[in-house]
Amino acid sequence: GENVSVNSKEVNFIVSLTGDGKALGDSSVLFIFNDNYYPTVTNELGIASVNLTGLNRAIAISATAIHTTC
Repeated sequence: GENVSVNSKEVNFIVSLTGDGKALGDSSVLFIFNDNYYPTVTNELGIASVNLTGLNRAIAISATAIHTTC
C-alpha cells in the first residue's frame, strides 16, 4: 500500500497486470482506499481501474491494489 495525496474531487486509479510478459485479462483486483473495498476485474489488456468521486480536496488516501486468485 501507499499513501497518496489527492488535490481533486475525482481521481481514477489504474493498475496493469502482466505475467510472463502477457496481459492478465479477466483477473480479480481489489482496490482498498481508507478501509473501503472496491473489487474489480481486469480487461483483455490486463488493466483494472476504479474512479473515486466526491473527495475532499487535499485529502490523503491510503491506497492498495491486490491481485486476488480466488
